[in-house]
Amino acid sequence: MTVWNLVSFLGIFVLAGVAWLFSSNRRIVNSRVLLWGIALQLFVAFFIFVVPAGRSVFLWVNDAVTAVLGTATAGTRFVFGRLALPPGTVNEAGETSLGYFLAFQGLPTIIFFAALLGALYYLRVMPFFVRLFARIFSRSMKISGAEALSVSADILEEDE
Repeated sequence: MTVWNLVSFLGIFVLAGVAWLFSSNRRIVNSRVLLWGIALQLFVAFFIFVVPAGRSVFLWVNDAVTAVLGTATAGTRFVFGRLALPPGTVNEAGETSLGYFLAFQGLPTIIFFAALLGALYYLRVMPFFVRLFARIFSRSMKISGAEALSVSADILEEDE
């Protein structure tokens, strides 16, 4: 375990402690939710960093997401040309980048991702995953269905 892994591990507890310290009503903090949330994070970390199959699964998911977002980048370069090139790069025609422009490099990816999620909601793919995570959170942390649904939808919408 490297020093940075230890810092990250301790950071979970430090952040939870700081949030509790600055809470306006410390008595209503649900320790069961807090402990189960930390336990789920540690389980996912263990699955990724210790279990070889876990690393392979997450690398595959990473490659899939990178490939999908790469299509957004290719489309942006097709529409905007060298305005869409990241700083310090050269396109196939030998043109250099003009620098970073949020409107031509960052926003098209956000719009593409929002449209993709909209299509996945329409095709009922995202509701399946939202229900799955809502059940996991509701059963493991004993929170209401509305809380679990809200947290699950928020995680899946803002993950990227």
